[in-house]
Amino acid sequence: MKIMINESLEELNGSDKDYYLLLIDQNGIIQFANSYLITNLELDPKAIHECCFFNLIEPRYQKSFRDTLHRVQQNGLPVSIEMSARSGSLHWIKWEISKYKNDSGSSEKYFCIGYDIVGKQTANKMHRVAKRNYEAIMEGLTIGVIMHDVNGEVLAANRKVAEIFETSLENIYKNTGLADLWSAITHEQGKFSVENNPPLYAFKTGMVQNNIRANFTTSTGEIKTILINSQPLYEKGQVKPVSIVSSFVDVSREKELEQEVQRQEILFHTFNNNTPNLAWIVNEDAILLYANNSFFKYLGISNKAIGRNILDLLPRIIADALEHRHRQVLETGKQQQVQEKMFLADGREMVFWINLFPINADTGNKMIGGEAIDITSRFRMEEKLRKVNQRLHYLSHMTTDAIWEWDMLTGQIFRNQILQNLIGCLTQTTQNLSWWFRRVHPEDRRKLRDIIKEVIEKREQSWESEYRIRNAAGDYIIVYDRGYIIYDRDLPIKMIGSLHDITHVKELEAKLIKEQIQHQKDITETIFAVQEKERTRIGHELHDNVNQLLGTSKMFIDLVKTVTPEDAELKTKITGYILTAIEEIRRLSKEMVTPQLKENGLIASITTLVADLNAAQIMSVLFHHQDEVEMLSSGKKVTVFRIVQEQVKNTIKYSKAKNLVIDLRLNAEDVQLIVEDDGVGFDPKQTRRGIGLSNIYERTRFYNGTVKIKTEPGKGCRMTVRIPLSL
Repeated sequence: MKIMINESLEELNGSDKDYYLLLIDQNGIIQFANSYLITNLELDPKAIHECCFFNLIEPRYQKSFRDTLHRVQQNGLPVSIEMSARSGSLHWIKWEISKYKNDSGSSEKYFCIGYDIVGKQTANKMHRVAKRNYEAIMEGLTIGVIMHDVNGEVLAANRKVAEIFETSLENIYKNTGLADLWSAITHEQGKFSVENNPPLYAFKTGMVQNNIRANFTTSTGEIKTILINSQPLYEKGQVKPVSIVSSFVDVSREKELEQEVQRQEILFHTFNNNTPNLAWIVNEDAILLYANNSFFKYLGISNKAIGRNILDLLPRIIADALEHRHRQVLETGKQQQVQEKMFLADGREMVFWINLFPINADTGNKMIGGEAIDITSRFRMEEKLRKVNQRLHYLSHMTTDAIWEWDMLTGQIFRNQILQNLIGCLTQTTQNLSWWFRRVHPEDRRKLRDIIKEVIEKREQSWESEYRIRNAAGDYIIVYDRGYIIYDRDLPIKMIGSLHDITHVKELEAKLIKEQIQHQKDITETIFAVQEKERTRIGHELHDNVNQLLGTSKMFIDLVKTVTPEDAELKTKITGYILTAIEEIRRLSKEMVTPQLKENGLIASITTLVADLNAAQIMSVLFHHQDEVEMLSSGKKVTVFRIVQEQVKNTIKYSKAKNLVIDLRLNAEDVQLIVEDDGVGFDPKQTRRGIGLSNIYERTRFYNGTVKIKTEPGKGCRMTVRIPLSL
């Protein structure tokens, strides 16, 4: 072995480099090392044969060094490798490793010859320059750098690291600066701590920590993405690191760009794989490089067709047309857009819109992108529409209807002469129905919009509506409009409207309805008049005839002589009953006879009624009024008086009230009557409407008035009647 090593040394004579000589076995145990290696790597000469060379290699290169030994053992050929070895500082060494020829047949050994990539003079010069210009070098870096010892004391830091973490150098250098910094940095599993951050891990393992991705949240809530690298540093004679240097790089912008690229790729693939349009990319030899799902599905082929000639995949008639277009794009470098009509072998006519465009690649290779849309259905629909438009054009000149047509794809609007004469000549260009809605009466505009919107949402074919619209003279007319909608693949493409001016018809209908209502009112008023007349007749009959009979009966009773006390008592009772009957008949006849409102007035009649109630001491009654109520018509006066009579009668009969208030006043638009008591009240939901209340409602309804009753058990009753003045 000594002879072979000496031979290797002789081969290196005359070289201007100092070489490392090393012999190791397959486990890395040093069999031989020259003095240059022992000195520079600071090894103990006495324990050299117990030393494992693998432990002297930077941990990140240990695996690659072992793999190199394995390749040498397998191939038997020398292999070169560059790596760093550890001592007080890193040595970048280039090794040439060869299999050692071992005649003894013992385990495999490897002979390694190496030299420092950076020469001693260069390294020493660099050390001197770095020592003199340490601060300038640190501040000149575009990355943040922190050097600290194993106890966490910051030994050096540049201003860039303070900028990245939006703090000051003073905060970083203070005792808790490093701990505060790591507590603000997070990673995928959560926050870093002083115990589990990359520098500490590099110190514990001696392994460099490369490109550790972390996040830092700024004071404004912005999240920065930081790449962290930590390198352990050694001093001579030390096996463990004595300090750590860490670099910090803000890659937020790079991450945003990366995410944007990913989003764009996702959008590209999602869109292309879900669009019904055919999309493809080929090179200048027509080899298919990319195609979307619709392309494969339409042609009935699998994605294994990638790499084949696209012309072999298409039907012959389509391939011929496409080859010609591809050639034009390649020759001119310009986009080609064309509509192609083709007849397939089975006789079917197909229409495609094809878009071909050049793609400029960085490699210099020419590529062509293609997009094809099957517009056969649309083409046929357009043919039908052209024919329909022709018929519509002829029809619009023959009909008396006002017709309009809105092409929802192009925005073009057609109005026939009848319509223009009806609502005025419209020359402005519009892209929607705003020109129409501006003329519709504001009260009808929303209803019409909702009808059209609902029909389109439900994909219905037609709609109809009556509404008011401003005509050429600026007046509102009533029209009956019926619209038709044409769809293509469930999308509305055209709307056609036909309308009639029905203003005269509506006026006649309104006049007829008004006459019918007036006729009904006349009949009802006649019925009320007859009822009042009949009530008056019955009242007079009771007062003049029946009361005379009862008076005569009382006179004859008075002439009867009594013999016994019992007869006298009986005579007295009969006389009392007759007097009670006479008084009740007088009261009833007074209620039934129509009050002389023309002579006495409404207020005087109600005042008399109130005076009678107070005189009878049934309850306390107050009457508040305005003199203007005498302006009411005689019919409304009678109605108000009868309502007061009915409600007073109901109050006396059911309410057990102690107080009653009647309030009668004239407002700007109606007459208002309020009758309110403090009686027992009732539940309006559980109480049946009697004849009295029915009469009140019927009389009020005749004049288009309203009746509101507010009551509940134990809280009295308040009735409010409003009768309009206009009717």
